[in-house]
Amino acid sequence: MQTSTDFISKSKREKCWKSRDAFWECVTDVIAENLEPDDKLIRKQCTKQRKLYEEMCPRIWVSSLYGI
Repeated sequence: MQTSTDFISKSKREKCWKSRDAFWECVTDVIAENLEPDDKLIRKQCTKQRKLYEEMCPRIWVSSLYGI
């Protein structure tokens, strides 16, 4: 995960946003299938997307946007 002091190039921002969108799409799909948020199920089914999101984005972006 990048630190908040790293310069984020346009290319890196786009990769971050793509990984963020994939993670939140997974979360949305889990909620839609179960009709309500289920933190344990979200963590189980969206682990791969979450890990990529953490790797591609600055920590402050992930921690401030991720409440699960």
